[in-house]
Amino acid sequence: MTGEQGGGLKKLWQKVLEDNQHARMASAEKSNEERATKEPEMISQEKLQLLGDRMLEIGESMAQMQGSVGSKLKEDGSPVTAADLKAEGEIIEMAERLFPGWPTVSEETNNESIPGPSYKSIDGLDGTRWFTAGLEGWCLAIGFVRDGVPIAGVIVQPSRNQCFLALKGAGVHTREGSSTKWNRFVRARADRPMFGTDLDRTSAGDPNDPYWTNVRNLCAKLGEYPFNSPSIPAALSVMEGKFWGWMSKNAKNWDVAASYVLIEELGGVVEQLDGTPLPWDSIKMPPFLIAESPDQADRIRSVLEIS
Repeated sequence: MTGEQGGGLKKLWQKVLEDNQHARMASAEKSNEERATKEPEMISQEKLQLLGDRMLEIGESMAQMQGSVGSKLKEDGSPVTAADLKAEGEIIEMAERLFPGWPTVSEETNNESIPGPSYKSIDGLDGTRWFTAGLEGWCLAIGFVRDGVPIAGVIVQPSRNQCFLALKGAGVHTREGSSTKWNRFVRARADRPMFGTDLDRTSAGDPNDPYWTNVRNLCAKLGEYPFNSPSIPAALSVMEGKFWGWMSKNAKNWDVAASYVLIEELGGVVEQLDGTPLPWDSIKMPPFLIAESPDQADRIRSVLEIS
């Protein structure tokens, strides 16, 4: 293939992505207006498991796409691929069949405002950079927020062919793709858990920003730079005892809506650095931390010297 042909294909690919995204955004906006007048369907464990079953299938098809799709940069500098858009659309479609009446917030197609106190929040692919690099660990997720409080969440990690879901008050359940059985998830502890963040050594930042001061304090006391991870894989790492905590500056609503319920059902916390609740009427989340317990969150704050 010549350079000119390659450039032409790249332009065509970008146009397809843009046209697809604009069409989905227009459809999602119309759907949200229609649903705003309806009472959202109640969430049941049985239907949540059906959604998890379907998301395992979606994750498997995404894994087959890995390595064969290109990406483009969005306005915020983050990448998007055809897999992001495909997964997001298929999750929305299944969720609307099972749970009609829930407006949609999603990373690629309905990402400008919160439609009301009750909505579903979808990330079709968290860890797009990992996905495009051929790495494992990326996830897909959906969370349900009712009256300003997350009440249910489903997360699939295709590299393990595993789904985790939680309904408020019913604990966390998991299913591996090779099985049809859902089992209660039991939180594990690692011998040497790490601390994580969504920033890496090369991330640009204002040196006077209090968040960066906290990162520097943390590095000095840990003697190492925190492990860099996207939000949803990080939440699974906290659940499984691989991380004792994780801190974010860059997360959006869809990055944490599903994780919040799973972490809380296991006795953990997801809260702002000062301990106040997250604002579920906002797309952009303030800096926050995930910890396996309230005591661990207090220890993290003491390391960061946050009161």
